[in-house]
Amino acid sequence: MSDSEKPKVPSPLSTYDILGYLAPGGGLVIFCVAFEYWARTIADLPSKSLPSEIHTPLLTALKTILIRPAMPNLIESGSVLILLLAFSYVLGHIVASISSLVLDKILIRVGTGYPYAGLLKIGERQAERDKRYRALHRALFFWVNCALLVFYALAACRVGYTTTTIVVVVVSLAGVVALLLWASLSLGVFASTSKASEPSPEAASVTKCARLLAVPCDIISQVLAGYLHTRESFDDAFISSYAVEFKDAFGRDHAGAGTLNFWLCYLYVKEHSVECGAMLVNWLNLYSFARNVATSFYLAFCYSLLWLVAQGGRASRAFDYPYGVLIGIGLLYFVLAVGMAVRFYSLYVAYFTRFVFRAFVYLRTRESRGAAPGGPVYRMTSST
Repeated sequence: MSDSEKPKVPSPLSTYDILGYLAPGGGLVIFCVAFEYWARTIADLPSKSLPSEIHTPLLTALKTILIRPAMPNLIESGSVLILLLAFSYVLGHIVASISSLVLDKILIRVGTGYPYAGLLKIGERQAERDKRYRALHRALFFWVNCALLVFYALAACRVGYTTTTIVVVVVSLAGVVALLLWASLSLGVFASTSKASEPSPEAASVTKCARLLAVPCDIISQVLAGYLHTRESFDDAFISSYAVEFKDAFGRDHAGAGTLNFWLCYLYVKEHSVECGAMLVNWLNLYSFARNVATSFYLAFCYSLLWLVAQGGRASRAFDYPYGVLIGIGLLYFVLAVGMAVRFYSLYVAYFTRFVFRAFVYLRTRESRGAAPGGPVYRMTSST
């Protein structure tokens, strides 16, 4: 039997496992350890930017596992490597669950809405309560992150446990708690009026307040959308062709199908074209990687914040160069988290979701005309 005829052994990990779970899980560990490593490094400097008694639990645990007094044998080294990979993989599943909940289910589904409605210029089917939720969730998403940045600055730059510092921290915490309580009350008001044709005066007032608080988030979103083209709809010719093909393929009007617009087209493309299905998987892997890595960076930022708060009694109060770099590492994680989240949204909307509808129209048009691959199909303009 030649080498080409030998059966291929399937890989235990798919591309999605590596990009979606292993890389984000391992990345989170590396990001947190890197923060602690720099803290430990400057703690050992003669200038004593940080005292030597600070705690670096993740770095200490990793050193205990990897650094042994005697030379480890091959079996022991392999076992340690497998355990680290398994831990990263499991941690990656946790990261993916958090990112799916926060970015997919809350920010997109509730905060901005699924992109199919804007791309196809149709009204999204949703309860009246969900429509009122959107501004509320965008406001919460924006202001909670602003509060975390304020907490990070207070934890990093404080000069002691002075009365002013305590007052600022308490007021900031009270503001966040009040915002969350207001959100909970709002949700209760919305739930009680979700079946009503007109919202109650209380719900209307809360909605106006939420929209006002969401203005900064909306402004930033509009600027990014103009640059990334995530809010541009398909042209009318494409939408007309899509409506006809969707009706013919599934026997229902696309305007009233809701999220089935996406799922039916996605399944159709996967079933009818291996090549287009492979491209869908590629976009899926890319946007999942960006989404989960963004969450890893964000969790690393949160860990840096918790570390600064926990080490507050030991950390140096002098904001010198090495300590400033340590603070900058945490802020860098936050910036990278935002950048990768924007990258995820761009891939999800402007590439993945658009390709689903484009591929569906392409395959349907090719089949209806009986054209072979490369034959005449619907010609998409640059605006689609």
